[in-house]
Amino acid sequence: IFTEDFTENPGNFGDVKINGNGELLIKKKKKATTSNKDIRVYSEVQFSFDYGSSGSKNLKVGYKFNGSTTSWTYTRFAPTEERVTGSVSIAIPDNSRQLKFRFKGGGNTNQDRWRIDNVSVTGTEK
Repeated sequence: IFTEDFTENPGNFGDVKINGNGELLIKKKKKATTSNKDIRVYSEVQFSFDYGSSGSKNLKVGYKFNGSTTSWTYTRFAPTEERVTGSVSIAIPDNSRQLKFRFKGGGNTNQDRWRIDNVSVTGTEK
């Protein structure tokens, strides 16, 4: 569906902060959200990414179906200084046409930071 390595013209998450290592940087309670992605041909979507953090608060990864009428569903990822891969599998309801993704910080201080890279969103066709 899409991949994002935050190097050349990182457009899947809009206008976001990219650090000197070519990673998406999320501080405190900041968010990075994709535009709607067409998912009509998929029965399941897999969302994976590499991340590392400083601070002690969780990173939230969310998704939302069909525009603004539904609420966000979040999965929390524990902070880790080591770079690790996180993933979420999402079953797609029959009536769903679009899906958005979001990274959201859960911190309150400048020390709460998450570095995100190598985002991959793939789907299993119906």
